[in-house]
Amino acid sequence: MKKLILFIMVFAIQSSLAYSLVESNYYDTTILVHSTYDETWNKLIQTMILKNVELNITNKESGLITCKIDLDNKIGKKYVNCTQDNYSNNYVDVVGNLNIIVRNDGDNVKIIIISSFDCSKITKGIGKDSPSKIFVKCKSSGLFEKAIFENIK
Repeated sequence: MKKLILFIMVFAIQSSLAYSLVESNYYDTTILVHSTYDETWNKLIQTMILKNVELNITNKESGLITCKIDLDNKIGKKYVNCTQDNYSNNYVDVVGNLNIIVRNDGDNVKIIIISSFDCSKITKGIGKDSPSKIFVKCKSSGLFEKAIFENIK
């Protein structure tokens, strides 16, 4: 039953991959690594820990990693694209959610990263109104994924 649930989760993530890659990234978020599955998995986990990523699920058998990263506005700005809103580059917090799929692909290992970011901004109060926080869904620039891949190659 556990394997069925994991299979369904992985299938749902892969189904959304086509939309995520087209809509949210400037860089390719899939990489082939010329290494063994175990070596790649261990290097990926180590990289995520070194980048202060909060690992939620790490299931080596299914190849699924889910994680969260909190970034300050200086670092976070380069990892997000919020051009669809009026708050670009004025973020207070940037929170990223990453779903990573690791699969054997012949003699290689394929890693796919699907990411989304939520950003918040403090707005100025008008008149007697106090400042408020606005939350905006942002797309990944692909730079965080690229940085992860550079550490794994």
